[in-house]
Amino acid sequence: MEERTFPSACAELTQWCSDQRAFSTYFEDNLLSALQVAVENGTKDGFDFTLAHQLISACFTHRKLLSKNSAFIVEKAKKQYKRTLP
Repeated sequence: MEERTFPSACAELTQWCSDQRAFSTYFEDNLLSALQVAVENGTKDGFDFTLAHQLISACFTHRKLLSKNSAFIVEKAKKQYKRTLP
């Protein structure tokens, strides 16, 4: 993930996650992959921590729409990210 594309990608994905359809089983694997990239990059210098936090929060809000395993992964990502709060 590049610094210059992170803000727009994160914002677009967060907006997409405001729709419950984003959490269908059809999109679940891709959603979790994108979430992992946000978690890994959101705390790096040059990346926008707030945008990544908004994405993680959107996924956390709708985690019950995911499979149990995926919901657990989202909860874990939220906790992991919370520990890195400035």
